[in-house]
Amino acid sequence: MNIDVFKTIQTIDPSKIASYNEFFDKEIYLHADVREGIWKALHEQCKGMTPQEQYTYRHTYYGWYVALTWRMLRSVSLEDFLTYVIPFQIPVAYLRDLDVMDQMMWYFSFQAFGIEEIQALYGEIQELVKNSSAIVGKWQGKEGMMTLKDVFEKVSFYDNSSNTDSLARAQFFTDFEKSFFDGVDVNNEKHPVITDDIVDNFFSFVRFILDIDVDNIWYMVEQHNDPFKYALLKQAKQQASSPIKESSVSLDSPPVDTAEAVPDIADPPSSIDFSKIKERVITELWDSATDTQILTKLAELSETQADQRIRDLYYYDEEQEKFVWNDQLLIS
Repeated sequence: MNIDVFKTIQTIDPSKIASYNEFFDKEIYLHADVREGIWKALHEQCKGMTPQEQYTYRHTYYGWYVALTWRMLRSVSLEDFLTYVIPFQIPVAYLRDLDVMDQMMWYFSFQAFGIEEIQALYGEIQELVKNSSAIVGKWQGKEGMMTLKDVFEKVSFYDNSSNTDSLARAQFFTDFEKSFFDGVDVNNEKHPVITDDIVDNFFSFVRFILDIDVDNIWYMVEQHNDPFKYALLKQAKQQASSPIKESSVSLDSPPVDTAEAVPDIADPPSSIDFSKIKERVITELWDSATDTQILTKLAELSETQADQRIRDLYYYDEEQEKFVWNDQLLIS
């Protein structure tokens, strides 16, 4: 199969879509030197699609375009992000089981550096997705298409404590799942689709947008992108807010011998086999772990083993535009 077939939208025999997807995953998605050219070609053809056209090509060209967009998200301009990505790509991104929340949080850090900038950007994202005309699927039992805006309105309605119609609520989520996975081979042996996980992740995103306001987004980004730093800041804040206990020592009491209270001089860091640390992380999290999961795990190990170098074992390489393992530490 020639990669040029992915550059121009054409009709694909439904029986061959699986083989196209397999080729895409192996020969395009994983190769930086190829995917950028394919993305540019697809971007020119997909950016002008109507929501109905996006839905029609969600399993092929638009789906591949979305996959590449999120794979290369940090290099996507803010204008394109707010024009083509956030308003239209969310349903298909989740349909392809992409980690939308993880990538979006990192995008905040790369495009907005201050609290006010992040708050403003998040406010725009909230409005765009809550009013999105992106199609999720066909309504069950009635005419028309279910949009992302419809989903936000339904979830907001059913999550309201005064709306206690549990049957209607359950029916909506059942209908959503049927609509969302329409045309998807969920029992594919080579690429099984874990529908429950995808649905859970999708609605976690919806509720995040509904529940987290602009005043709190900065803390969510900090907690996500640097969990170790956030934990220290939280601890410091708690200590600062704790009331100072009055001394129970009487003025008439004899002097207290504080010799035992003097801390010992810390021993130098013990020799750590960083290759074993890497092996442990990969074993516990599997190869499919996200950058955030790896960074979080390393932050935990750094704290338990009292060696800050562990946090530097996995870092963002600006030249490669991705997170990589620190070879200098691995061979030390």
